[in-house]
Formats: sequence, C-alpha cells, structure tokens
Amino acid sequence: MIQQHLNFFPVPLFKKMQLNISPDEDSWIAEQIKSATRHMFMVCVGFRWINKKPPLETWVKFLAQLVDRYSPTLFLVWGGSVERAEAEALHVTLPHSSRVLHKMSFPVWQHFMDRMDSVLTVDSVALHLAATVCTPTFSIFGASKDASL
Repeated sequence: MIQQHLNFFPVPLFKKMQLNISPDEDSWIAEQIKSATRHMFMVCVGFRWINKKPPLETWVKFLAQLVDRYSPTLFLVWGGSVERAEAEALHVTLPHSSRVLHKMSFPVWQHFMDRMDSVLTVDSVALHLAATVCTPTFSIFGASKDASL
C-alpha cells in the first residue's frame, strides 16, 4: 500500500541464476515432463528437522485437495533415505498423479524446478533453490526450535 501511495515499484531483486547442466541432463528433464498434465508441481516433503515439517498425513490431505482441484502432475523429490520413503508413501496414496524422481544434483534439481508451475516445500533448501530461478513456491513453516532443546 505504501508503494502505491508513493508510486514506488522497485525492480525485482533477482534475475534467474541458473547453474550449468549437460545436454543429456536437460533431455532427461524434458523426458520426465513430456507426458505431464497442464499443471506441474514439485513436492519436496523432506527436511532433517522433524519439528519443522508437517506429518505425512497433512501432506496427503493437502496434495489430495490440489489433485482434486487442479489435476496436476506431482513430481516428488527426495534427498536422503527417510525422504525417499516419504516420497514413495505419498506416491502410493496418489499413484496416478505423482512420480517419484531419482536423486538429482543441485543443478539438475534447479533446472527441473524452473519448469514447474510451483514448488511445494517446507522451509528448506528447496525453497531457496526455487528462488534462484523465480519459480513460485508454497512453503510450510514450522517452529525453528524443538521444545525439548
């Protein structure tokens, strides 16, 4: 509101800052999204701080609502074995709408994000990586400190 009142609209802080990938990696991304639906969302459920991420059931309910409303293709991303298990569990609940991707390097992950309509994530590296390519995000923030610490 203040910006409108002062007629001040700052230039965006970021331009895309893409990391380098090979032509083969770019082709792999294109192959993954070739048969996707009109809406493509990357879902990054994992995070090492257990208190900062919602329960898997919350993700299931949230993603089911998105599937009902938008009929997207959900690309499920993981980094470690626990995250992979969570991504696979989500895929079991939404098998026709989701795909579990293999583990990707940061540059490939970033380029994949750049082709998505949105990245759905917790407060994690995925949120920050999506910002480097100006991909819209939806992020769930939890408490930064566990009460037991």
